[in-house]
Amino acid sequence: MGIEERAMLVILSISIWTNRRVDKEAGRQVAEWAKAREEAGKYVKYLVDRDSWHRIVEVANSARSYHYFHTLPWLDGGRRILPVEMFEEYSRQMRKYKERFYAEVDRFVSEFPALVADARAMLGKLFNPADYPDPDELRGRFSFEVTIEPVPTPDFRVQIAEEELRELERQVEERLKKAEEVALRECWNRLYEVVHHMVMRLSDSGTFRDSLVGNIRKLCGILTKLNLTGDPQLEEMRREIEEKLVKDPNVLRKNKRIRRRTLREAERILNKIKGVLA
Repeated sequence: MGIEERAMLVILSISIWTNRRVDKEAGRQVAEWAKAREEAGKYVKYLVDRDSWHRIVEVANSARSYHYFHTLPWLDGGRRILPVEMFEEYSRQMRKYKERFYAEVDRFVSEFPALVADARAMLGKLFNPADYPDPDELRGRFSFEVTIEPVPTPDFRVQIAEEELRELERQVEERLKKAEEVALRECWNRLYEVVHHMVMRLSDSGTFRDSLVGNIRKLCGILTKLNLTGDPQLEEMRREIEEKLVKDPNVLRKNKRIRRRTLREAERILNKIKGVLA
């Protein structure tokens, strides 16, 4: 079964009103005060208090983090590979993010006139009414969209010369093969990152967060679905990491013997991953 039957392409597009503006006049005055050239820097001002606006940003960042963790890179644009097995879970979670996003947008838009009024005092002489969109237009500056597309298939249904048709099919097949290679390498890179982080933290005599192990456990759990080609070497490595490195964080903190042994296992596994990525 090819990647085109086991996955789809997904695009996450989020737009947010920036809440920032370069003030050229302020920049000119700062340069004059510092006896510097104007091109030495620029003055960027926040237009309204950041707290209300930043709640929208936090939801967007969480959605993007979820999106990138549960998908793999495609070859161009903003498209990412989403395994079919994860479609329902992904769609459900992204709907929740979208609902939260627009709830925060609605709150921000309703507060906007008061925020602009407060900005007069916050910005003083930097305040410029022309910097602010009309409240009725503000909501249009925010958007949250998820687009699903099929993975391209080499099976063309077009009336063209047989030789040209074969060339098109060859190009798509090569593209799919390249996409599979990129997706597989991304899985190995993710394993490298979490194991390398464990080696660094366990080598240090200091403490560490539970997420050191939690991130490894989380990644191992999702790799069974992200391994779109069913690569046996990747699955074997996933199992080994799960068995050797997923330990109780408190035990790793308190038991030096187990910590040293886990560190040695992590170093050994890291070298094996390096060999695959070389």
